[in-house]
Amino acid sequence: MEKKNMTSSLNSGSPAPLIDVQHWLRGDPLSNFQPGKIYILEFFSTTCGPCGPALSDAAQLQEEYSDMGVEVIGVAANKEAATADEARAQVDAWVTKWLPNTNIRIAFDHSGEMAKHWLEASLTFH
Repeated sequence: MEKKNMTSSLNSGSPAPLIDVQHWLRGDPLSNFQPGKIYILEFFSTTCGPCGPALSDAAQLQEEYSDMGVEVIGVAANKEAATADEARAQVDAWVTKWLPNTNIRIAFDHSGEMAKHWLEASLTFH
């Protein structure tokens, strides 16, 4: 059996991939990263037990360090449901439960493009 060499196409110093989402559930839409800001992208799933607390912790980081330009973006990618609208409603309900007073941007990517360009490119699959 041939062994594949797994290498990341997204490394420290690589240009950031595009922000390619269908909906912004919280916060203003963001199409490009702004120079001088520090962005933390937190990919999450509504079926992931630790994701709620992790996203809540990330929101606290933004609150604590916003004066230094830190901004957190939560990205729900690859949510499976019968329709995109149903998936978006499930993600919206989950965000409301875990982050009722959030001031972070929450993006919804039903197409899987964000996962493809960010998670797969960095060899992060969960």
